Amino acid sequence: MIINTNLGTSFVGAIGYVLDESNNGMTKNPELISSNLLFLEDNKSTELASQFNRVANLNSRASKVVWHTSISFSLQDNIDNETMGKIAKDYLNEIGFSQDNQFIVAKHNDTQHQHFHIIANRIDLDGKAVKDSYLRYKQKDIARKLEIKYNLQNAEKLPSNFKTEKRQGVAEAKRHIISAINHALIHPKKDFNSVMKGKGIDVLLHKSKTTDRIFGMSFSYKGIKLKGSQLGKQYAWKQMEQKIDLIRSNKTVSAKTLIKPSNVIPVSQKLNKSPFITRIKSNHNEEEEDDMLRKKQSGYSM
Repeated sequence: MIINTNLGTSFVGAIGYVLDESNNGMTKNPELISSNLLFLEDNKSTELASQFNRVANLNSRASKVVWHTSISFSLQDNIDNETMGKIAKDYLNEIGFSQDNQFIVAKHNDTQHQHFHIIANRIDLDGKAVKDSYLRYKQKDIARKLEIKYNLQNAEKLPSNFKTEKRQGVAEAKRHIISAINHALIHPKKDFNSVMKGKGIDVLLHKSKTTDRIFGMSFSYKGIKLKGSQLGKQYAWKQMEQKIDLIRSNKTVSAKTLIKPSNVIPVSQKLNKSPFITRIKSNHNEEEEDDMLRKKQSGYSM
C-alpha cells in the first residue's frame, strides 16, 4: 500500500479532479465509495465545494484546508469497494480525523493497480484543524498497519507503470498551469489568484523566514506541485515578478513577453500592493536596491 497526501486551498479543483470522468485522455470511471457530513444529491463539484467551504470558514487561521490523499495497492491485491471504504475510514481515524470532519472517498479505474482518493476537510465542525506534521513518517506506519489488518501486499515499491502514469500527469499539469498563467497575464483585469484558483490551481509564494523577502513561486494542480522554474525560466519568480510589475504600471504583457524574459523593472517603480499577488513589503530601502541594480546591470562588482 502506498499513501500520498497533498494539502491545498481549492476544494473545487480537488473535488473536480476526483470526480471527473477522464484525465489526460484516460477514462477514470470514478466510483463514489463513501462520504461524511455532505449532501450528495447531484455530486456537482461546485456544490460539494461550497459545503466544504462553509465548514472550512469556521477556522480563519488555517490556509491549506483541503486534504487530498491517494491510496494505491499492489497489483496482487484485489479489493472490493466496501473494503476500500473501511480502509479509508481507518486511515482517516489513524491520521487524526474524526466523525466531525467532512470527506468523500472515490475509486478510480484508470490504472492497472487499484487506488482511491480521499478529499477531506481539515477543519471540523468545531473549527479545529487536523495536524499535518510528520505526515510522511506517520503514513508509512499507517500503511504497514492497514496491510496487516486487511491482509494486503506490502507495496513500498511503485507498480511498474506508475512512474509512466505520473510523468503523464506531470506533463498534463505543466500544460494546464502554463496555459492558465498566460491567460491571466494577457488578461490582467481579473485577480491573478482568482483566475488560477478558478482553474483548480493553487499559487504558493515562498519567502525567507529571516527577511520576509519572496524568493520563489510554485503551483499546485491535481495534487502535483511544480516550481515556476520547472515550467520554464520565464515562469520562475524573478521573471513572473517583473511581468506582474509591468501590469501594475498599466503596461501590456504581450505573448512575446511570455516567451522571453522581460526587461528589468526598477524597484522604485513597484507598487506596494498588487491586484494579482499580495506581496510582503521588503525591509530594504528602495533607493539602495535601485542603486545596487544599476551597478549590477553596468557590470560593477562589489
